[in-house]
Amino acid sequence: MRSFKILSLIMSVIFIAMMLFSYYFVAVESGHHDCCGDECPICTLIEQCVQNIKSVGNAITIVFVAALLYIVVSLAGKVRVSDILTETLVGTKVRLNY
Repeated sequence: MRSFKILSLIMSVIFIAMMLFSYYFVAVESGHHDCCGDECPICTLIEQCVQNIKSVGNAITIVFVAALLYIVVSLAGKVRVSDILTETLVGTKVRLNY
């Protein structure tokens, strides 16, 4: 169990570093890059960094939806239908007269 925590921590650090370096590289090189033609390695690397950023944006959306779905399902499991259907005013001791 402890090895999964360490492995997930290492993967998170690598993931965050990859994203930060992609943002940094795109910010630095896209402003003043002198393109040398069709087979420019800098342009290819910029495109790859942009694809990394886009794919992470999609992954974050998927993770958010999955987490939200997990929370809704776990909360729905705690509410029992029998409690809702059998709850009456007499059972909850609500006084109806003044």
